[in-house]
Amino acid sequence: VSRHAESIGVTLMDEPPPPPAAVGAEATYERLATLAPVCGSCLEPLVSGFLQDPAFRQELQDFIVARAPAFLELCEDGSYPMAWTSYHNEYRSIFERQMQKILQSLDMTESELSELCLWLRNEFGHGFQEDDGLNAFLQAVTASEVYENFLSVMFSEVSRQAGETVEVVVPPDLSPGDPFQVNYLGVRYDLHVPENLQAGDTFHVSVSLPPKLDLVSLFAVPDSFYGLD
Repeated sequence: VSRHAESIGVTLMDEPPPPPAAVGAEATYERLATLAPVCGSCLEPLVSGFLQDPAFRQELQDFIVARAPAFLELCEDGSYPMAWTSYHNEYRSIFERQMQKILQSLDMTESELSELCLWLRNEFGHGFQEDDGLNAFLQAVTASEVYENFLSVMFSEVSRQAGETVEVVVPPDLSPGDPFQVNYLGVRYDLHVPENLQAGDTFHVSVSLPPKLDLVSLFAVPDSFYGLD
């Protein structure tokens, strides 16, 4: 019996236990998996923390709307103003603060997230099914770090604010100078009938499209990340 116990001891010693970080990462994986959609990535709760938080959406949209006029500047030599880099840092900070908020809500730390990502890469490989969406997750949550992505967001807002022109028909029974209202894409415009126009005549009005931040496009991950594929 003693020799049998010793042989078991040798066998166990020949297979050292996994390092504490791996044990912790596996526990984090199992905990997040219970919060994720069936067949979805265990990292889905972190991405959803960005997509489903109205306060984050509002803060980001307000920033984009407020800073967009600065991006009307003409860059003749192909370089960009230094102020744009400063705005990019502000933009990145919004995402960084949100990540901290998400980690806190999930009772996680940055080091635990790093250990989980390393464990997924080492344990499962590099295809989506093998890495549980790790690469898709990393690309999504670091997209704000890429300057070109930031410029694309800001230039889209500049185009929106530039607006477009729509044709308006003067309503019946109105005369030049009379006020009236129109709605376009959910936005109300207070207008006056131009001089020398009467009911049935048309004129053009410049309008701006309402702000519409597409967070899904900022966090581009495959449907399989949500268990939909």
